[in-house]
Amino acid sequence: MIITPSGKPSPNRNTSFVTALLAATLLAASAAQARDVRLYVLAPQPPASLKTVETQGSDKPAYAHSYALSYDALEHNIRNEIKKTDIDLGGTVKCEGACPDVHWHVSVNTDFSFTQKNQPTVAAFGNAQDNGVDAALQTQFKLHTVISGRLWASPVTGDVEGKVDIPIDLVIGFQANSKLGLWPEVKSIAAYCESTKLQETVCVKLTLDDKNIDLSDAHGVAVAVGTALGGLIGASPLAAGIGDPLSGMIVGALISNEAAKIAEQKVQDEANKALNEAMKVASIRATWIAGTYVDAKVTQVNAVKSKLLDSKLPGVNKSLAELATAFGLSLDVQTKTSSSDVTVIVTPRFAANPAGGTLTGKLRMPKEACVYGEWQYGTIPLGLATVDANRDLAGKVGTPCAALMPGSDVKLAGYLGADPKILKVGADPLPNWKSSGSFKLTGNLSEVKHGNVLSSQVRQSGTKRHTATGYYECSFAITGLPGADIIELDFKGKAAERMAGFQQHPHRYLEVAAAGVAAALDDGWQKAGPPVIIGGDGKCGAGTVKVPHYEPESWLDRIGDLIDMDKCAVCGIKLDEGMLKASNMKPVLENPALKPLFEALAAGRALPAATQTPAAQTPAAQAPAAQAPAGRQAPASGLQQHGPALRPELQRPGLQKGVTTPK
Repeated sequence: MIITPSGKPSPNRNTSFVTALLAATLLAASAAQARDVRLYVLAPQPPASLKTVETQGSDKPAYAHSYALSYDALEHNIRNEIKKTDIDLGGTVKCEGACPDVHWHVSVNTDFSFTQKNQPTVAAFGNAQDNGVDAALQTQFKLHTVISGRLWASPVTGDVEGKVDIPIDLVIGFQANSKLGLWPEVKSIAAYCESTKLQETVCVKLTLDDKNIDLSDAHGVAVAVGTALGGLIGASPLAAGIGDPLSGMIVGALISNEAAKIAEQKVQDEANKALNEAMKVASIRATWIAGTYVDAKVTQVNAVKSKLLDSKLPGVNKSLAELATAFGLSLDVQTKTSSSDVTVIVTPRFAANPAGGTLTGKLRMPKEACVYGEWQYGTIPLGLATVDANRDLAGKVGTPCAALMPGSDVKLAGYLGADPKILKVGADPLPNWKSSGSFKLTGNLSEVKHGNVLSSQVRQSGTKRHTATGYYECSFAITGLPGADIIELDFKGKAAERMAGFQQHPHRYLEVAAAGVAAALDDGWQKAGPPVIIGGDGKCGAGTVKVPHYEPESWLDRIGDLIDMDKCAVCGIKLDEGMLKASNMKPVLENPALKPLFEALAAGRALPAATQTPAAQTPAAQAPAAQAPAGRQAPASGLQQHGPALRPELQRPGLQKGVTTPK
């Protein structure tokens, strides 16, 4: 007998599956319900400022991975790939002699669908010294295959034909497992995989969960429901029990049955081959899914613990490991599971116990501090004013500093570490600070003078803006500190009044007196002294105004020409959170000389070149006279002062409406 094939398999069998599948799944991945794994290290992160040390490390995890599948995209792409295994083949079995030739045709069409669409799950394992997560996926898919066979011949007795359509449903379970280490190293962990008998970072297991036809392996052994399919797919082809439906299609209708039997076997062989090819593709794609979505694929170990402990701190060139004893260093490691997500939080903790550490420096109490006001567009600087609390210091120059303020008014604290609860994942809370050290002023009070700024320090631009006239200075010593820690100084009571303008935020320093190092770094990790300097000349900051054309320096120059905050009795200047603030902004905003400036900023315009105002005009809203604070100047000539005092140039006799003020 001679077999002559005709037809061919469907084209494009070698088209890249991975490229198409990646493009679609990445676009749709955000729609899946992700299982997130994150590792946070809540440690100081130079050069980030010590002012935010409590939150450092919380804004971005040291490692993060999301486990999620977008089944719609996967199903569509796997279906297209499996369709490439479909066949449409035919041929002829030549019959030598008086018997007719037998023609055969077979088509195999396979469809793919997920019958379960479970997302990967993650579960924490390990302890504070060595931990991570187990990731697992358990899902299921179905291969629906239709085999269509046809035999026909044309003997002298008349045409003979046989047809059969055989539907095959195979339901296959899909399990995948992987292990990811998080602490002390982020790494994929290989483990023994039963399916491959090898150490694998991801293990895949396929099982026959259901079928509607008998299956057997290459040795004729039946494949039952529940059988693991790993070794049976590809290397050892499976045979579907389609022989009975095919047999007898035309056997018995011909003088010789030999050609018909050969044709029937050919149909069965081609059908089994196509079915095995479809299962092989499904197995390959299942393994690809596991490797892509269940294995975190950490190809290079991230030694998180070593990086934390061995990195050199700027300014001291020592690591946490080298200063561990001085810091009293320990590591708090918490693993929290919330909404199926796993978060590992590592927090360095410091003891803040006294160990002979000291911090010495100079405390400079300003003569002036900036006054700020709350405006509809933010906090805006109004210029310098004399610090009332320090007026008495002019008569105390040369006297002992210890009498100027209680040492207990300077609150000292040593840093213990971040509080893991900041991540809001149910972590156990930990304290940030504890009392540490003792503060005292030493030596005698001295004074630094800059002269009369209104007459001798006129700026190059010609402005009469009030600048600082100096400060009063005392030495200080902080004792009983740890060998190494972040130290916070917070001025309270009389100390806060004397340090007005320098107490909006506590002062923080890194002090180290260990491992051959004696150093102090400021909150920017820069060398601070010796001596450490706190305070100095009063100055105005930019404020928080967010409008077009607002430039703090040009604003202060312009408003400094017009306003003297020392003479504004009704502005209600008070110390508020370390700043001098005008509690009553109405006289400022409605003063005819100042109003055009505020209106220009509010309208998004540049400041006017000059301000026009009548000399004697008072604010629109007449505020009752207020008692001037002790030491602050009251209005001259016995007149009630309802708004900020204008500079003398704006108050001189003869200034008329329409005449621009000098700049």
